[in-house]
Amino acid sequence: MISRKPSKLNLKIQDKNRKIEDSINYAQRIQSSILPDVRVVRESLPKSFVYYKPRDVVSGDFPWFFRRGDEIYIASGRLHRPWCPGALLSFVGYFLLNSIVDHERKLSASEICDLLHFGVRKTLKQEMEDAEARDGMDIAFCKINHKDKEVQFAGAHRPLYLLRNSELTEYKGDRKAIGGIPHRKKGGREFHQLYHKL
Repeated sequence: MISRKPSKLNLKIQDKNRKIEDSINYAQRIQSSILPDVRVVRESLPKSFVYYKPRDVVSGDFPWFFRRGDEIYIASGRLHRPWCPGALLSFVGYFLLNSIVDHERKLSASEICDLLHFGVRKTLKQEMEDAEARDGMDIAFCKINHKDKEVQFAGAHRPLYLLRNSELTEYKGDRKAIGGIPHRKKGGREFHQLYHKL
């Protein structure tokens, strides 16, 4: 007679799978809590939308938004690692951006990307020869000033698309990542910046 009761091994596997799934789902709730509230974004940018659809439960992609006075800072980041490692690194990017921007010093979009680059490298100890965390991130970063009617853009492997008068224009970012182990010839290069009048 064949027993239909699951074996002890199967029960252990099911229990471990349930715990892993519970942990991942909880990590997803934590990651969702730091994502910008679309209503808050629309208060500053009424005709905007945020499209965020992770391939997995947790994601290495993250939208980011910050407002101070007349200035709006908005970014879309993409980590080089997917899933859990990417989700952990997205927290590094998120909190570094908050720390960089939440100061009185006026910084341009390119200066913020430079500081983010060095912040990621420092946080992950990537300047050390035996660095284990070698990953970086791509980002499209905009600083918008409604009073001056100006947009500043800086990108790390990510473009900016401008739609005006039914014409779509692409502005390419630098061929350089945020963080990671830089190419010997490109490592010291600063990010470029685009200015555009609204």
